[in-house]
Amino acid sequence: MPTYLRRTLYVVLGLVGFVLLLVIGVVVALQFPSTQDYVARKAANYLQDKIGTEVRIGKFRTDFKHALNLDGVYVEDQKGTRCCRLVTSASTLTFGRLPSRK
Repeated sequence: MPTYLRRTLYVVLGLVGFVLLLVIGVVVALQFPSTQDYVARKAANYLQDKIGTEVRIGKFRTDFKHALNLDGVYVEDQKGTRCCRLVTSASTLTFGRLPSRK
């Protein structure tokens, strides 16, 4: 096998391995409540800057198996009145049924 082909293969495999480790690291980090709270704060700040009104997210919890929970969501409209307030919002995700078209 030529040297340039072997080096190219090592670079490509190294990049694929790095991306896989990065994705696994993010998934593992999001298992901790402190990281989930950080993500909720960042999402609320992003939305607040994007729409220019007050947005609060109390808690964001997920277990990556089937559940996604948002607690204490508050959104104001452009006039400053309450647009949306959710005490608890829970969603169940079933990833096993996504590929099938039934």
